[in-house]
Amino acid sequence: MTRKFGAKMCPFLLLALSPLLLAPSVEAATASPAAVHPTVEKIDMITGDIGWLLTQTHLWRTVDGGLRWHEVLTWSKGTYFPVAQFSGPDSALVATNVGVTANTTSLHLDATTNGGATWIVESLGHPSSPSLGVVDSIDIEDSRNAWVLTGQNTRKGSDEPMALYHTDNAGHTWAKVIQVSYGDTRVDGIPLAGLKTEVAFQTPRLGWLVGVDKGDKVWMYRTDSGGLSWQSAEISTLPHAFHHNADASIFPEVPVFAAATSAMLPVFFANSGSGLCVYATRDGGATWTLGQPIKGGQGLAVDPYDGTVIYSDAGRVLEISVNQGASWSVITKSAPPAPAFLTFANRRDGFLVDWDNGLWKTTDGGMDWTSVPMQFLLDAAGQKTRSLA
Repeated sequence: MTRKFGAKMCPFLLLALSPLLLAPSVEAATASPAAVHPTVEKIDMITGDIGWLLTQTHLWRTVDGGLRWHEVLTWSKGTYFPVAQFSGPDSALVATNVGVTANTTSLHLDATTNGGATWIVESLGHPSSPSLGVVDSIDIEDSRNAWVLTGQNTRKGSDEPMALYHTDNAGHTWAKVIQVSYGDTRVDGIPLAGLKTEVAFQTPRLGWLVGVDKGDKVWMYRTDSGGLSWQSAEISTLPHAFHHNADASIFPEVPVFAAATSAMLPVFFANSGSGLCVYATRDGGATWTLGQPIKGGQGLAVDPYDGTVIYSDAGRVLEISVNQGASWSVITKSAPPAPAFLTFANRRDGFLVDWDNGLWKTTDGGMDWTSVPMQFLLDAAGQKTRSLA
């Protein structure tokens, strides 16, 4: 899945999780301004002031609402998109996916709990390989449990091998839960067919895996055994406006649960008129109700706490739903550029990255937007301190 297809989903409020890993704090290094603005891969604002920005070769952090971004981690340009997950204003897990074609670099994560001042390197326990060479998705479920989905950077058609890793001790050790390889038709319920894009767990046992495949269906699988076995949760009911997606142009996000049985499933459609549709469930995912589709939908932000407020962009107009995507109303007064990424720290403070990598901010829930002049500050002392766990 192309990492800049529309915008990656970001919840309004992130849970205050305990740090995944402990690391000693150090004094901040001096910094110098960067000459150019980098290409954004992900933005996640934790509060109105503090947030993270992922680019192809750097991880940046701001503490002043996006005006200044400090380099907290850097790596050489790799062969696949980096992946990151943030569990608070100071904690991050990053997979740089650098050197994956050499087949000698062990798959690993860089972890920080002090805002990027220092980092710990955690190995997933096996070397990179042609079929399982990159980290596709990271999911932090609570202070002890996290999952990592690995796949490959060069895919053969619509088939993709995968492996899922789990830690239950805050990242100190990882165990491989399931692996699907070339030559396998299906392993523990997961087929080789389909490009696996993202994994998320609601509890240590209940989780979801989404991806894309040819055909008119939303590709999704569900586990209630911590990933040991999976059952198909595919959705074949598509909006009439987005039928005939036989070229694998249906891109589901993972479900966002507001309660034990209530969740929303955002799905982007890129064929027969691009757009967004949100499915809703009130029985834990056994059945899904189709919402009202929006043509041209791109950016998306979901409130996981009450499950009722969704912000979405249709072209250059922001719309809001207060009924899990069943209907929408326009809220934008001054339209910003079309977003590549959208994140809300709370109901009022939101940030938008446009397709030219410019940053915009709203303080009234998306009605008005102002440009934020970003400054990128390089770490003059070089790459941040890393140590093996």
